[in-house]
Amino acid sequence: MCVRPLMMRPVTLLLVATVAVCALAQNRVVNPGFESGSPGAQPPGWFVPQPSTDAGYTVVVSSEGAKEGKQCAVLSKTGSGAAGFGNMMQSVDAQPFRGKRVKFRAAVRFEKAGDFGQCQLWMRVDRKNGEQGFFNNMGDRPVRTSTWAFYEIVGDVAADAESVNFGMLMVGSGSAFLDAASLGEASGATTAAAPPKALTDRGLENLVAFTKLLGTVRHFHPSDAVERADWEVVAYQGVTAVEGAKDATELAQKLEAWIRPLAPTVRVFPSGSKPPLSAGLKPTSDADKVVVWENVGFGGGTVPKEQNIYRSRRKFVDAPGGKVPEGTTDPGQPFEADLGGGVSCSVPLALFAKGETALPVSQVPEPGASKPEFSGDDRTTRLAAAALGWNVFQHFYPYFDVVKVDWPGVLRRTLTAAATDAGARAFLDTLRTMVASAKDGHGYVAHTSDDRAAQPPIAVTWVDEKLIVTVAGAEALGLKPGDEIQKIDGRSVSEAWKKLEPTISGATPQWRRYRALGELLAGPDGSTVSIEAVHGSGAAFTVSLPRSSDNRIKEPRPAAIEEIRPGIWYVDLDGPRADPEAYFKKIPDLAKAKGLIFDMRGYPNQVAMDVLKRLSDKPVTSALWNVPVFMKPDQEGVDFVKSRWPEEGPIEPRFKAKTAFLTDGRAISYAESVMGIVEAYKLGDIVGGTTAGTNGNIDPFRLPGGYTVVFTGMKVLKHDGSVHHGVGIAPTVPVSRTVNGIRAKRDEVLEKAIETVSAGG
Repeated sequence: MCVRPLMMRPVTLLLVATVAVCALAQNRVVNPGFESGSPGAQPPGWFVPQPSTDAGYTVVVSSEGAKEGKQCAVLSKTGSGAAGFGNMMQSVDAQPFRGKRVKFRAAVRFEKAGDFGQCQLWMRVDRKNGEQGFFNNMGDRPVRTSTWAFYEIVGDVAADAESVNFGMLMVGSGSAFLDAASLGEASGATTAAAPPKALTDRGLENLVAFTKLLGTVRHFHPSDAVERADWEVVAYQGVTAVEGAKDATELAQKLEAWIRPLAPTVRVFPSGSKPPLSAGLKPTSDADKVVVWENVGFGGGTVPKEQNIYRSRRKFVDAPGGKVPEGTTDPGQPFEADLGGGVSCSVPLALFAKGETALPVSQVPEPGASKPEFSGDDRTTRLAAAALGWNVFQHFYPYFDVVKVDWPGVLRRTLTAAATDAGARAFLDTLRTMVASAKDGHGYVAHTSDDRAAQPPIAVTWVDEKLIVTVAGAEALGLKPGDEIQKIDGRSVSEAWKKLEPTISGATPQWRRYRALGELLAGPDGSTVSIEAVHGSGAAFTVSLPRSSDNRIKEPRPAAIEEIRPGIWYVDLDGPRADPEAYFKKIPDLAKAKGLIFDMRGYPNQVAMDVLKRLSDKPVTSALWNVPVFMKPDQEGVDFVKSRWPEEGPIEPRFKAKTAFLTDGRAISYAESVMGIVEAYKLGDIVGGTTAGTNGNIDPFRLPGGYTVVFTGMKVLKHDGSVHHGVGIAPTVPVSRTVNGIRAKRDEVLEKAIETVSAGG
């Protein structure tokens, strides 16, 4: 992504509490008010998982400012551990709650101490055989206020549930305070999940029309109620209301009745029977403004406002006496569209307003006790999520001019699959397939039902169409570098890839195939994978390898900064290995080098930009950032806010040696921002393969059922204004790995770079 140094996948924003559960020692909350325990010590009864302590988070009892009683708990980052999140939790036996609805409630407040921080309550139900039930972590309503307030999470406990896990987590810097925690049965019967059922032909037409109207009104109709509505609830209610309509006339009636409380001036009608404009679109004597939506990208995502370049807001324009200013959308000229299913719509994109209130006045209906509990196991939730997610891409994805895809056809296929998916995990693949259709290298869908995070003790790569072992750990049971994997769990590699490929989003084949390396062999932690392979001798054999989430085997490289030949220095710019302190100490040596090799086969940190400013003899800047501005549906008349990074450099001492950058298809986003500067300013040879071909800030958002979708929200063009998406940065010296080279444990790309910088002295 172009704004450094955000991560490609917003792990800290997903906040999935995938932590080990402490031993079940109780069936109630222990020390709920933190009155037990001494100030400064960890509160008895509460568990802090090791990933949280590794990340530098601690939890202690505090005797200052409790909500109730004399003490509370405070979770804060006191160490300098790796990126991650802090978590304090308990786990109770689910047996007393099986088949019931439970509520976790606690008082929370947060004190910020840096650029970003927030905290959230969470609750998770673990079912038999490791299956996950209900999960919610307040991802849509994080706590960032310093004032005490009570928050609660309500969810259903499955009949086969084994434990209910709950607690508070924190991201960033600051202090999160917790007090008066409780867990108990909630009022109201559990909501039975609607079972899978295929859509009828008429039902599909009805839901296509519903989806199109949903997105147009949600993102572009500027009533007060539209701005304030809970659109997950609105979408859920819409699916229930319209799917069963028998014909176009009934569909139009149901759609208008569904949306009218939020948007009273919207009209839905059988195509060809256009009604007169709503009287509410005429100026009244007290109207003094016109209000419209201004979407700078999609502003409904999960990135905190203070870190987000995208925003969606209503814009009020002065219109004394109801006179619409020139250049402002006229309420009397609404957007009209054919929704399919025999119906059309008329949706005003502007409304008259009095002060900061749109006219006519609209009120958000209160869902009351009928508010649904969203779950990917529920058919209605899945259909609502599919409709909401499809619309974000339809109206805000900036690369449809480059990526040619039948997006309306994708909607039909997604709704059809969502209706019959067997549960939350199957729907995850449906959403991933939808996102993959957009061919976005940042495109991804995350959900707690995905347990395929563990790997066997080997590393692999593609050589032509073959899956080749590059590194074999101690538990690899005879596998060696250069061995070809032919079958995975009894399925040929080509068959496994054919099944997996539709769910992997990418703008280029090289990025999709790189992503596949992390998924073809993945599985649940503690499981095994059967691998049929062939040695270099041609002998076939089968091994069963254990998978572990601790397996992070990587191909060997030189030291992060090393003189690998006399006068030739190697510098790894991959973020986890690039040590800024060590790099700055070596700058005098690098300035005197005869040849420099910078490894960009990964995702760099801030060292990369310092390197570029020392290589260039003039100031350098980035590619072209184009943040889209959407005022109308379906990306009609889209405009762009254009910018670049400020020019920087050159700085002394300069690097004047012959230079090469190593890269390939795994270099994406900020890595391509760096490589784009190398390409545009000709700062060195580019050795290896073409980069991933995707850049631009991500824009993650949530869908009902706990699904988080990531996509690229802005358009990036190369320095010369040409297309970058799906193109990437091509090498000036192409190099591909070979099986023989892998068997000999050679880094052929690095060898070629050494040869390149050594040429001519």
